[in-house]
Amino acid sequence: MKYPLRTAAALAGTGMAAYGIVGLVGSTHTHSLMSAAEWFVGGALTHDLVLAPVVIVLGVLLTRMVPGWVRPYVQAGLFITAALTLVALPFLLGWGYHASNPSALPLNYGRGYGIAVACVWTLIALTAWLRSRLRAK
Repeated sequence: MKYPLRTAAALAGTGMAAYGIVGLVGSTHTHSLMSAAEWFVGGALTHDLVLAPVVIVLGVLLTRMVPGWVRPYVQAGLFITAALTLVALPFLLGWGYHASNPSALPLNYGRGYGIAVACVWTLIALTAWLRSRLRAK
């Protein structure tokens, strides 16, 4: 076996996917199947109509506007910010909040998200600056 770790990961992923499919198909609720179908179609449409064009436009802008030596840092910052946004989005939109439970989302998630993004980009800028100083020596 040439790539045992890759093979193990592929087998584990295939097993998890099979477990999910068996659980979904074995469900007696038609609502579950419809909900899963909506989720898959919605995910594909969101990817193809929103995410892919945004990534393409950002890539073109990044290539044209950012000097080559700092580009990897900006790419890392964009990747981290995108992951942070993906995790924070439900909280920022208030999903899961019910008036009957005022403690469900008791924090100011917008402020926390802003602080987290500011920290990410501050660290990215600091890392790029330090790297440029080390390169100059």
